[in-house]
Amino acid sequence: MTLTSNERRAQRRQECRDALVAHIYERLELKVPPNMVRLQPCPKDGYAWSAAEGFEHLLATNLSSGSVGVYDNIIASLGRSLEAVDPRSLVPAGQDSGSDQAAKALPSLNLVPQTEDGSFTATIRRLECENKELADELDRVKLRSDTLLEKVEEWETWAQAMEEQLTESQSLVNQLDEELRHVQGGMAEAVRLLQSFRQEETQSCHSESEDPFRDETRSPSVAQ
Repeated sequence: MTLTSNERRAQRRQECRDALVAHIYERLELKVPPNMVRLQPCPKDGYAWSAAEGFEHLLATNLSSGSVGVYDNIIASLGRSLEAVDPRSLVPAGQDSGSDQAAKALPSLNLVPQTEDGSFTATIRRLECENKELADELDRVKLRSDTLLEKVEEWETWAQAMEEQLTESQSLVNQLDEELRHVQGGMAEAVRLLQSFRQEETQSCHSESEDPFRDETRSPSVAQ
């Protein structure tokens, strides 16, 4: 028997509701009547929906007025790109929860997502937490790196100042060394002259003592 388009759509809508209900029970052990299941549930309903990137539009579907193609997409996406989650496992409102509609329907919570076997939402939340931890650690490492860089720059400035001071000191040492050599040269010349003078004086004294007639020669002259 051939079904009309409306009958086919009604049949697929019921199949979609049944699939959603079964999925909710499988994931959360929560029984929801097929005619009460919604894609935009309230927090009091005890379940919420999480959609992977690119599948958020499915959560905007009104189950009462969807098309056969939309119902097929929802059924095919269950457990893969669309899943039921505990509302408390979603991130606080205002952050990326995978569904704008679900986020608006949930209270602001600050809970760590619980691990759910086979749940891509739990995996995404876990990866987001790990990514945040890595980002925080990166910030701490960057802060330490900046601090160390400042220390290095301070040491480089100090080393440059010490190098300049050493250069100035070496120049002063060279100047003093040159002056010392000049003084030593002058002292050596003075010692040489002093020794020469003493030698001449000694020779003069020896000459006078070795001339016995020197006084006699002078005496007659004085007598005259």
